[in-house]
Amino acid sequence: MGALCSETNNNKDSDQITLLSFGGHCKHTLVMKYASVWSNISNNYNEWISLADNHNHQIVIGRDDDYKGIRAVIGGSNNHLLFITYVKNNISI
Repeated sequence: MGALCSETNNNKDSDQITLLSFGGHCKHTLVMKYASVWSNISNNYNEWISLADNHNHQIVIGRDDDYKGIRAVIGGSNNHLLFITYVKNNISI
């Protein structure tokens, strides 16, 4: 199965990171604001939630072949692009 968890680096606060998990057989797309359990940040952190658009519609990232051999990186001038590579020499943006 192809599933991936990737860090986004768009936070101004160095005490937190945002994780994106997607793919797999169920084609899940989840996001988590992660903060160390040792930090004082506690609201809405360290919990996977479904990724939704501005109209609260669930965003699904997945393929029928489960993105076998998946690798991904987030980039672009505003970290608004998701580059996904998977077998055999495929790329999705």
